[in-house]
Amino acid sequence: MAKIRNATVEVKRIDEKFDKWAPQYLVVPQPLVETNQRPVFPIKISDLGAAILTSEAPTAWTPVMAIGLRSPELILNSHPFDTYIDIWSFGCLMFEMLIGEKLFALMPLMPGCNIDNRNDDNLLQMDMILGPLPENLHARWSRSGNYFRPGSREHYNSMIGGPEGIPSPVPNMEATVRQALPEEAEVIISLLRQILNYDPLKRPSALEISKNSFWDGSG
Repeated sequence: MAKIRNATVEVKRIDEKFDKWAPQYLVVPQPLVETNQRPVFPIKISDLGAAILTSEAPTAWTPVMAIGLRSPELILNSHPFDTYIDIWSFGCLMFEMLIGEKLFALMPLMPGCNIDNRNDDNLLQMDMILGPLPENLHARWSRSGNYFRPGSREHYNSMIGGPEGIPSPVPNMEATVRQALPEEAEVIISLLRQILNYDPLKRPSALEISKNSFWDGSG
């Protein structure tokens, strides 16, 4: 092992911070040179379907965006349109990139499909994966009575008078992260919980997220 270590070159970030994803050593050191990878790896930039000036934000508008990236206030039109919907979308994408599966497993919107049913599926999964919606959001969900017993949060299918037809319980976010990434689970969960806060005003800004200890491995 000592001979191998002596034949390698240590890899360090320019800013001297620890990088949990970078290799510690290179066996065959090579200079880092610019390479035109565009023909092989095209770069696509996405605005998540909601790129507008915040100063001109509409009071009632549903952006065209991936259905599983929508924040609860966007689905229920419960809060003025602002940048915090992007923070929520980022949290969903972060979970997907780290865990390898979508946070909310939803069928895509197709021509002729019922948007109300898709919204209900999304809200039900939020309830099971992230925890019960706060009362102010639950009260705005006009069809919640189809899925919960009156006066309670117990799942219930009003069409057949029982829980049948309600999506089967799925592991909550914490359980999924702990199973997939046990060593880093707590710092990941802590950051995702901040980002995926049901209250948009309590979500961190992009700058605050970038300063989280998760990114430098010190968490």
